[in-house]
Amino acid sequence: MKTYIKILCVIAVAPFLYAEEKSYSAKLKEVVDTKKRRIKPLKKNVDTKLISIEQGATGLKFGDSLDDLVEMWGKPSGIYIHNHGAWQFYIDATYYQFIDNKLVSIGIHSATMPDAYMKNGLSFKSTLEEFKKLYPQAEEKRRDTFTHYTENDYVIEFTFYPTYPDDELKLSAITLSHPDAAYHY
Repeated sequence: MKTYIKILCVIAVAPFLYAEEKSYSAKLKEVVDTKKRRIKPLKKNVDTKLISIEQGATGLKFGDSLDDLVEMWGKPSGIYIHNHGAWQFYIDATYYQFIDNKLVSIGIHSATMPDAYMKNGLSFKSTLEEFKKLYPQAEEKRRDTFTHYTENDYVIEFTFYPTYPDDELKLSAITLSHPDAAYHY
């Protein structure tokens, strides 16, 4: 009986004795998917094109978790960890920033989400002049970047790029930041 127990113990422990520990780098590589791919949502029946200033965008809401992001879009293509505790995950050129596993900022880029839009009609086809009519109170940070603050302390940054050949500025990126976002530090 004792021999039987010893053999059983060796069989149960053997796989762990010879299992190779993965390197830290290998573990990190499992978290992201850096292969080029077409970006499309995994969830259906969700409007991933709508940008809502105080709720969220691309099918996610402020307060959602990293699991919600992966469930919607799959593994991120990149990660950036800020020194103030925010983790930023990229799905192509769009990023999602989390603090304590809660979504607090979304940076939507026209390269990833060309058909994204806001209920007021602003989209990545909008010109700077069209933007200024909708957001006359936005502060100009640079020639191509404007910031709008809501009454509830959300921050929205709008970035424009010049088009060729007329050099007209068109909307290229929108960043939504929840009041708890690192943007406010």
